[in-house]
Amino acid sequence: TAPTANLILNHSAFTTDFSWTATGALNPWTMNLINNAGAATTQNFVTINNAANAAASTDVLTENLLLIQQLDTATGDSKVVDNALKIDSAAAAGITDAIEITNSAGSITNGINLVDTAGGTFTTGVNFSGTFTNELSLRNAETISNATDGTIALGADSGAVTLSLSGTAATLTNTASNLTIDSAANLVLAV
Repeated sequence: TAPTANLILNHSAFTTDFSWTATGALNPWTMNLINNAGAATTQNFVTINNAANAAASTDVLTENLLLIQQLDTATGDSKVVDNALKIDSAAAAGITDAIEITNSAGSITNGINLVDTAGGTFTTGVNFSGTFTNELSLRNAETISNATDGTIALGADSGAVTLSLSGTAATLTNTASNLTIDSAANLVLAV
């Protein structure tokens, strides 16, 4: 039945469980937003909040606002999950930021935290595949690019770039063969 007013569901401490069994191709849950606003306004299709709590409590940590788990085991009819989260720009209008992390009123300790708990193999922390202009863009517009195979390019926004090492000792090594330092003009070594 189509609602005729805003709906509020207060579950208190009761949980809700949905389950589907796929015997072929299946998209069990689909939601669509049609943005037909007459002026520039903000649309947030799904909002998950850790709501303000005025009452004192012993538990002061909400562990996860969204938890995605693979619970199939490695035995029996094991099913591998290809992508736990997939963001796809599947039409021509495009996406500006596939993921945006911001601190509009509070602090964030780690923007992204990759944690190997030794429960299995964590093969690669961050993997880039396909064609990119730059793999990484830093805060002052310097870039790191691997557009050419075998070359890692550090790009300077201002025309000059400094690679600064702050350890008590620093070593630049090539364990496979010669180490070549190539300069388009004078090579300056300062002590």
